[in-house]
Amino acid sequence: MKALRAATIILLPTLALAAVVITGSARPLQAAARARPSASATGIMINYPIAEDVDGMPSLAFQGTFSRLALVVDSPEGGIIGYDRDTSKVTRFADSAGKSLIDPEAPFGPFAFGDRIVQNGHRLALELESPEAPSPGATSVLATGTIDVSIAHEKRIYTSEPAPLEDYHGVQAGPIQMTIKSYGKANWGDGHELRVVTTASLDAIIQWTAILPDGSRVPLDRRSTMSFDGTSDVTLACETDLGEVAAIEVETWHDPKVRHVPFKIVASVGLE
Repeated sequence: MKALRAATIILLPTLALAAVVITGSARPLQAAARARPSASATGIMINYPIAEDVDGMPSLAFQGTFSRLALVVDSPEGGIIGYDRDTSKVTRFADSAGKSLIDPEAPFGPFAFGDRIVQNGHRLALELESPEAPSPGATSVLATGTIDVSIAHEKRIYTSEPAPLEDYHGVQAGPIQMTIKSYGKANWGDGHELRVVTTASLDAIIQWTAILPDGSRVPLDRRSTMSFDGTSDVTLACETDLGEVAAIEVETWHDPKVRHVPFKIVASVGLE
């Protein structure tokens, strides 16, 4: 019987950041005090096709051959808005035996889709992927390159005029234009939902808040988003009934700058 080769998953510890984090101010920080963003690896997954199932159990054969390397970019001061897949570069993605894992015919390069901004803008999570697996006997995967990350250090707050929460009513909060699609009780669970349509960059928005006629403030949590052709349909959830009229406050990151974040990763694979 042929030997079975299963997927190998190895988790790597995230590198610690030796930086002073300055918090508590929405004002621009002095350039000399800003901690630099850094990149590190958090995990690796490698899969070889399995020729047959084990005791009738499904194998990973249907997934084919692949390598995936999970990376994070950490910004101690937060403010991560996104990254540019087109200008970011991978200069090396290979195993310790010298085999390149970069597919020269891939239309989109090794940066995978599905990146995420987490921890309130302090971390960007992304992956490098390849349709190749390391050579038999390889002990590690090496990756080097630069990730072009948009980071802002200044915030702006824009507030609309009080507006009726009626379907198709336009609302303007500073440069952010939106149209109310609907407001009412949540379709699922308790609370209420406000749906708005906007062409604004959602990655730059930190918080939505409704301000009621009596001055009370109701945080709006972004429950879901559907985007198509530059337009986003956003569902904002709250526990409090907003009534019929409210102003919409939008807190955003302002004046983002592109930071070129280098990475150099050596990830052990442990294959035999």
